Amino acid sequence: MRLMVPVMTDSPGPPPWYFVVPALEALRMQDYDQAVGHALVYAEADRELGPILAVMAGQGLGDADIVNRYLPQVLDLSSFRSMGVLTRMRQRISDERLLRDIRVALLTAGVPPAALNAPF
Repeated sequence: MRLMVPVMTDSPGPPPWYFVVPALEALRMQDYDQAVGHALVYAEADRELGPILAVMAGQGLGDADIVNRYLPQVLDLSSFRSMGVLTRMRQRISDERLLRDIRVALLTAGVPPAALNAPF
């Protein structure tokens, strides 16, 4: 994240995709206020990972409104519905820790376990 700070602060209105690294770093550092802010912006750029990060950040902050706002977006994506959320995310993410954190967050949010690895 330290590398992104100058780019983000020196850029007038950085694009939403810039916010993925700060969102992930804030989640890892358990700085949920920052994670929510970054994840909500990033969700505009990435319809798959963005809402998942927003759910994770909302859970960390204890904000059910954020979870309830972004979880339906996760469950409505055809890419997830056709293969399962984690099955699709494994095509994009190689970080096993992040995949585990996504799994825990989605299960905690009420996603049926079968929807993580199979069509739903």
